[in-house]
Amino acid sequence: MGSDTDSPNGGVTGTPDYFGDAPCGYVVTNDDGLIVRANSEFLRTVQRTADDVISVRTLTSLLTVGGRIFVETHLYPMLRNTDVVREIDLDLVRPDGSRVPVLLNASLTLPGGGLALRAVVLEARDRHRYEKDLRQATRTAENALENAAALAQTLQQTLIPPAPPQIPHLDIAAAYRPAGNGREVGGDFYDVFQVSPSAWVVVVGDVSGKGIPAATVTSLVRYTVRSFAIEHPDPPTCSTTSTPYCKPTTPTATAPSSWPDSTATTTSGSSRWASPATHPRS
Repeated sequence: MGSDTDSPNGGVTGTPDYFGDAPCGYVVTNDDGLIVRANSEFLRTVQRTADDVISVRTLTSLLTVGGRIFVETHLYPMLRNTDVVREIDLDLVRPDGSRVPVLLNASLTLPGGGLALRAVVLEARDRHRYEKDLRQATRTAENALENAAALAQTLQQTLIPPAPPQIPHLDIAAAYRPAGNGREVGGDFYDVFQVSPSAWVVVVGDVSGKGIPAATVTSLVRYTVRSFAIEHPDPPTCSTTSTPYCKPTTPTATAPSSWPDSTATTTSGSSRWASPATHPRS
């Protein structure tokens, strides 16, 4: 039988031992699954000596119970059909009971014959840690997106009336459908509020952009218009008076297109006034 340092070159002095000194685990088994050759990296991985492994143990005896079942029910049948398997995820068990995650590539020594095989074992401890970190990062990102979507929906609801008010001689219906996937706050808004016992103001606005900067400007415009509409209920005066106070002050919302487009309408009895506005030209 061979040893952990068997050389394919007959042990000629000065010739590299590509099997024994390989940086990955090499193992050869016979038809009964008994290990007949193993290199130093494989022995290091399982933390056993050559005398404790070669011609003493089967490859499956060094696996977890689940790994043994998998080899018998899946790996061997796959080898019979394809003669080779790649990147099989298994755990080797050391004498102290600790597990070493490995990836195993194996091929039959005599394709079409018995189950004698040659296998390469690569320790995958770091890979599993990277995969775990990647899964955790993915979950964190997904949770962040869900939280952002919930925040956007909550913030958006604060910028529009919960339900259109009941106004005599005027029917109001509203539907708000944000563009995109709805995960980002938009700058569109509308408002309906009363300024006197018989007068109401309807405002439809559009702040360019999306996200928190647009929501900030939207909130500023909405409540500024509400404040000035009490003193200046006619739309032209209200729009002219409130415009200087609706300029965004945050650095992320200073683009000229962040001004509102608004249409304000008051109704008192059967009379109505309207004042349209658009984005200013840059």
